[in-house]
Amino acid sequence: MPAHTARAEPAHAATSSPAGNAVAIRLGGWRSTLVSLNEIGARSVEDLVGKLAPFGFVVAPREDEEEYVVVSGSPLPPDESAWLAHAPRGGGEAWSRFQRALAEAYAQFAGTPEGLRGHRGSGAFTFSWPPGPFSNSAGEGGAAQALLRATALVAPEHHDQTSLRLLALLLYLATARHTEHGGLILHSSAVARDGDGFLFLGESDAGKTSVATWSREANRPALGDDVNFLIARDEGFLVAAAPSPKLSPAGYSQETPSVRAVFLLHKADEDALVPLSPMRTASALFAAFLQAPPGGSLSPDAIGHAFGVACRVSRLVPGYELHFKRGPSFWRLIDRELPPRECLGA
Repeated sequence: MPAHTARAEPAHAATSSPAGNAVAIRLGGWRSTLVSLNEIGARSVEDLVGKLAPFGFVVAPREDEEEYVVVSGSPLPPDESAWLAHAPRGGGEAWSRFQRALAEAYAQFAGTPEGLRGHRGSGAFTFSWPPGPFSNSAGEGGAAQALLRATALVAPEHHDQTSLRLLALLLYLATARHTEHGGLILHSSAVARDGDGFLFLGESDAGKTSVATWSREANRPALGDDVNFLIARDEGFLVAAAPSPKLSPAGYSQETPSVRAVFLLHKADEDALVPLSPMRTASALFAAFLQAPPGGSLSPDAIGHAFGVACRVSRLVPGYELHFKRGPSFWRLIDRELPPRECLGA
């Protein structure tokens, strides 16, 4: 399979998966099945799925899923048998351990004044099991825990912010998993051209959404206009779209092209390309990682690892300052500097 080709997966549909009311979300190279335990959880998942499904982020769950996100309203279902209906195939024992650990942690949270105040203020409770990224702790059950990774989101009631909290949690988990496997999340826009991916970096109002929109006018599909994932491969990196709370007006492509170049955006009266040193490119990439909300909230070890990934990217692909005026004319400069591979005989 070529490095820039995404593996086709079916869109979300009713299935006979282990969790009968489940759907799966795919963000870059990471995926997780969402399981709702009660009406509040179901409405929150339904709201988020309704927003993401048109753009290809929602897929059918698999029986061999390795990661789950459980969404529930308060209180949690007290009967353990209600949980077993959602147990993944071959993971019933680990699923029961997760349920018991969650119930104990939630009881401690809800039994504190701070927890009650947080719930009354529509705050949500989250719990991950087993220990999270960059932890060597096997925890209770030892190797059995490797069969399952699960995270719970418990909300006091359904409201508009609950699905946004769920999206924020999914982005955090996807960011942690990508970073564990040598990838990144970047505050960026990304565009595909004939199997190549181009990253455009800059702070808010630098022109990332404009570049994505103008690229579509030039028949180059936009991946994401605010955040994107880098997926590590032996020979380089792929780029994949990530959704943000404010959905992109340029839409989202589910292509996963190979990263060809990185551009640091500057609005200008004329189009121009200025090469960047690998050190400057790495600095811009790392800044874009920290600007993406999930990136800066990871552990210090994960953030340090991300800096190493940014340095690796900068050694593999060129970086440029892109000075651009309104409209898609900047693509003439990019096409001349970085021609499509078929023009190079690749």
